[in-house]
Amino acid sequence: MYCNPANDRIAFTYPDGMERGVLEVHDAMGRLVYGMGLSGHKGMMEWNVRELPNGLYTVRLVLEGSSVANSKFTVSH
Repeated sequence: MYCNPANDRIAFTYPDGMERGVLEVHDAMGRLVYGMGLSGHKGMMEWNVRELPNGLYTVRLVLEGSSVANSKFTVSH
């Protein structure tokens, strides 16, 4: 994941074999603010965070109903 802290875009990378997974972004209160299937993204996807308020966010990579990776990033405009 890069650019952290993010002010307009953030990029997520993930290993091969995760194309059936889902990327979830949760705010500091645990609310789901974004969810996207990884199919067709070829190991990397970018996301526009301009509409998100400043704060700390958790990213979860979910595959077949189980969380396989977690990370955090900060949005600072």
